[in-house]
Amino acid sequence: MGAERRLLLAAALLALVVGATLLSFWVATRNFAIADPRRSPRTGEVLEMAAVEGEESRAMLARYFASESNRAMFGLLGPLQLAGCAGALLLARGAARGRARARVVRGLLTGCFALSIALAPLVPMMIAKGRAIDFVSRAGGNPPAVKSFLLWHGLYMAGDALLLAGAVALIPLLAGMTGGTTIAGGRA
Repeated sequence: MGAERRLLLAAALLALVVGATLLSFWVATRNFAIADPRRSPRTGEVLEMAAVEGEESRAMLARYFASESNRAMFGLLGPLQLAGCAGALLLARGAARGRARARVVRGLLTGCFALSIALAPLVPMMIAKGRAIDFVSRAGGNPPAVKSFLLWHGLYMAGDALLLAGAVALIPLLAGMTGGTTIAGGRA
């Protein structure tokens, strides 16, 4: 496979990572909107039909279902991000050699891959921490276990946002390397 095709395939893999990550943000937000009886009257009706008594019990049950849906999705997203970043790095690292901005591209690719490796073990940890607090009362404010989860969740989301930004920056850089010339002035 030629260098230009490898660069384009790397850009396509990163586009898949970007699309999946953006979709996960939307789905996760939507799941919690659906789980909130104040924002989704249908959820309130279902919880009443299920004879779940008490406002806090209803909130816990709704939060549980939204969280389980998100956990299933993030269990797939983590490996997809890791595989996409690894594939892009393997495809483009050598193919970028001798081209304008090659050092920047290789640095961003390596950074995205390293970030995807760092995020990967956080997914099962976040799933376990999340399940441990599903039915913890928040009536008197967030207890320490919830605060700890929220801290880790914030770190994970910051890493996800950084990975997303790096991948978004890389796509046009990789695509722009095709059909161009090398630094030495010859055709790529």
